[in-house]
Amino acid sequence: MKRVVLIVTGKTEVALDQSLAQLFPKEKVTFVVRPPKDSFTSNALLETPLRGTEEKPTAAEKLAQALVSEVDPGRRDEPPPDYVVLVDDLELDNLPWPERAIHYVRTALETHVERHYPGQSARERALGRVRDRCSFHLLSPMVEAYFLAEPAALTRAGATRASTFDATTNNTESSFQVSDREFLAPPNHKNKHALPPWASADRARHPKRYVQFLCDPTGTKAQAYKETGGGRNALSKLDWPAVLATSTHAQFVRSLIHDLADALEEPAVAQRFAGATHPLTWPPRKGHLLRNV
Repeated sequence: MKRVVLIVTGKTEVALDQSLAQLFPKEKVTFVVRPPKDSFTSNALLETPLRGTEEKPTAAEKLAQALVSEVDPGRRDEPPPDYVVLVDDLELDNLPWPERAIHYVRTALETHVERHYPGQSARERALGRVRDRCSFHLLSPMVEAYFLAEPAALTRAGATRASTFDATTNNTESSFQVSDREFLAPPNHKNKHALPPWASADRARHPKRYVQFLCDPTGTKAQAYKETGGGRNALSKLDWPAVLATSTHAQFVRSLIHDLADALEEPAVAQRFAGATHPLTWPPRKGHLLRNV
């Protein structure tokens, strides 16, 4: 039995283990998800990553530490994972430059190993284990984008009305844009605590805001859509064939699935979801520090 550990940064993504387990033989693979950690993509990423200190590491460096520690030295209370996957949302602010997210993780990984592995042999051992057994993947621009490709997922999320977004002709990862008049009509709220909760200035391009709207079109409830409730329900049973039905769409998440299929030696899974992967995250390029980047 192979074990895959998932390190996630969102409350909804805690259900990613159940979601991905649908795709692989249960008698061969088990997925384990860690409690969510802070994301490093919440704000626009700079071209050159900022570096923290040993006492105060950046969010990316904390994620790098979590990733490395799973394989070197590993946990004493669990069998060692065969593979570890770090997953974060790209977010709208970083949609124009996803390569920066990759650069941040690679830099954070190098920084962490440099600080905590003073000997050359220890550094080489840690980097070798990370290169062989760890990956980093992006959900673009956020996990809720994939719900819009499956009407039943929106229902599980708590939607009370149908989406007007057509995911068969529009790529939810890169070109999400809604022209729903009822959704766009209210003025932008002045702060994140105001109602409607979905009435942000960027709502037309924001999948999560649209899911919030579909769950409460009246905008009278602060949390009609709950990440720990409807969000997890939607993701845990996500219809991946529907999400990946168009071979040129959802390239980031297809990269994740193809990477796992390769690592777990399950080529039938990759064949089932044949299509374009994102060149940044699969297949690996020359000089990759992790399995895929």
